[in-house]
Amino acid sequence: MKRLFTRRTAGTDAKVDRLVMEYTRRSAASPLLQHTERLVLDRSEGIAHLSSVGKHTAERRCSLPSAAARLLDTLPQGLLSPPLASGTDDAAARYALTLRWSDGASQRITGRYDCTGLPDGWAELAAEADTLLRFYTEGELFDPSRAAAAPGPLFYCAVEFEPHGTCYSYRSEDRTLEAGELVVVPAGPDAYELLGRIVAVQACTAEDAPYPPAQTKPILRRATPQDILELGEFV
Repeated sequence: MKRLFTRRTAGTDAKVDRLVMEYTRRSAASPLLQHTERLVLDRSEGIAHLSSVGKHTAERRCSLPSAAARLLDTLPQGLLSPPLASGTDDAAARYALTLRWSDGASQRITGRYDCTGLPDGWAELAAEADTLLRFYTEGELFDPSRAAAAPGPLFYCAVEFEPHGTCYSYRSEDRTLEAGELVVVPAGPDAYELLGRIVAVQACTAEDAPYPPAQTKPILRRATPQDILELGEFV
């Protein structure tokens, strides 16, 4: 394992300005099929995910520095103090983790990409970054169900809390809501907040509403990145 870093002194208030998570998997069939990925959190630039297979590349990007800063300010301790050893250099799949602090210090480790080699907190940070990227990059062009509802006195949304799960009816005064959007809704007798996804929208009258209007709870708001972090990932 390689470990190159400039160690900061204890008690410093320097912040992590940039974090890069890298993944590389060699192909036994051909070097042209090598798979690589890079997840970049940059306090001044935002979040980016770049992947490639051979010469073919794809990219997702969120140019929102505050989203990256929120993740960088709450990094798991396991990423700030990674293990001293992490497998051999001949593994087919390997990772690299690079941290750069505001005081100029940096740290880079590499290791085997498996459940015993990854630093604690790697999976959690990757999942949170992926949730934010999908929130900003999920395309509407590929989803024909995002059609605007026809005029009607009431506006209903069918909301699910897990993919292909049971749908529940909620009302909203915001007629710009569309299928596929993440929303925050009240649930249960205590009306605690949950993250859900709109499956369908419907303009209707009180007579043909999918659930009695007087008993239908309202959608509280569109989900924000902060809601996604606090209420959990919608897989």
